[in-house]
Amino acid sequence: MDYDVVVIGGGPVGCAVARDVAAAGFTVLVVEEHRRVGEPLQCAGLISPRTLELSRVSPQVILHKLTGARVHAPGGRVLQLAGKRPYALAIDRIAFDRDLAAQALSAGAEIWFCARATGLRYITGGVEVELHLRQAAAQEGGAHGLPAILSGAAGRGPVISDGVSGRETYRRYVTCRLVVGADGHNSLVARWLDLPPPPEKVSMYAAEVELPGSSGQLIDIFLGRRVAPGWFAWVIPTGAGRARVGVGSARPRCGLSFPRGYLSGKPEDRVRFESEKDVLEGLSGEPPRLLWEKLAGLHPDIFRGMRIVRGTGGLVPVGFMPRTYGSHALVVGDAACHVKPISGGGLYLGLEAARLCAHTVVTALKAGNYSEDFLARYQRAWEKAIGLEIRCGIRHREVFLSLSDREMDMLIAFFDKPYWRKLILKYGDLDYHSRLAARLALAPPWAQRFMVNGLKALLGYCSLEENAYS
Repeated sequence: MDYDVVVIGGGPVGCAVARDVAAAGFTVLVVEEHRRVGEPLQCAGLISPRTLELSRVSPQVILHKLTGARVHAPGGRVLQLAGKRPYALAIDRIAFDRDLAAQALSAGAEIWFCARATGLRYITGGVEVELHLRQAAAQEGGAHGLPAILSGAAGRGPVISDGVSGRETYRRYVTCRLVVGADGHNSLVARWLDLPPPPEKVSMYAAEVELPGSSGQLIDIFLGRRVAPGWFAWVIPTGAGRARVGVGSARPRCGLSFPRGYLSGKPEDRVRFESEKDVLEGLSGEPPRLLWEKLAGLHPDIFRGMRIVRGTGGLVPVGFMPRTYGSHALVVGDAACHVKPISGGGLYLGLEAARLCAHTVVTALKAGNYSEDFLARYQRAWEKAIGLEIRCGIRHREVFLSLSDREMDMLIAFFDKPYWRKLILKYGDLDYHSRLAARLALAPPWAQRFMVNGLKALLGYCSLEENAYS
């Protein structure tokens, strides 16, 4: 075999897997389709101090510390939650990704930039990976302080066209004992294993902006179907008069009803919107870029003087994957829906899953066993570590999707009291939403909705999660 492991996807999760497997003494190749680490930027760059510690990335990537949030209800009421401790860190995401890639290289992994995996097939004892490499672009892969690791990749194999730009690429085949798919929501590895696609994908548009007066320590969150149907909008101060402004928009795949558990693969229970009109008006599928522009118009005082530095878009997968493994293969990160269903954040859950994925890979390599039955231990490991958190978040998201703007206004008004503000600040956790959710679920407005949609089941999930981390 050319390598013990090929990791498809050179993002932070893929590089974390590569780092840990290479550190155990095995040969690892990371294939990354883009020419530079961390680009294009498709993340709000908001993490917890816990995530930074888990990543082993230098604190120098921290741009700004955030101590709370302002939640803007659809009707205009603002719930201000100003704490004293840093709940979140706004980071230089490109530097963060670059640091993890450097960690993987230092551990002995190879990284090929401008290398796109286009096919997989089983061979005796492993997997053959078909790659398309852009030679000219790959030479620029050393930008941002990382060497271009080519290892003879470019220039070997037949010359082909990429079919879009007409640029020449080179086909190359590499073999490995195990392949890890850290290749995002449209994962090649997941499709090859015939895994079900993510139940939901949230469309997002965000921009880094210059915004006078945005250097405070509170994140602004905007709710409402007119602002961000099925999701929310945000403003994250990054210091020095800059901020990241984004909006998400979700659209159900199941017509005019939301099946109870449609995000978690349990369609037997169903939750209906109050009316078809709610669905047609509230989840109209308006492009996030247009919603982003409307957001600025709805809040001129907040966005006065804003200038876009650069924009980006993307999709966030939401759901619970019942299988994330197959013979000689595993998927991790966005490819496995290791994403918080409430916020869409994927770094903490992805890095935690990466740690468990690498442990499974190393165990399999030492045992020489790459069977589906053996690799199923990875599924059990990540479900035990983060599965309850994802399930609990899904339950809350399903209820959130059923709320009208009027109900959101009522909910924000109820929580805008000293007792609830204090409780939220005490138990709020960027990585473990269930710790707070289990307590808020008993509040009358929220609990009333849960009673209709299955409070007992939801509290069961959240209580299990709370007990697991208490």
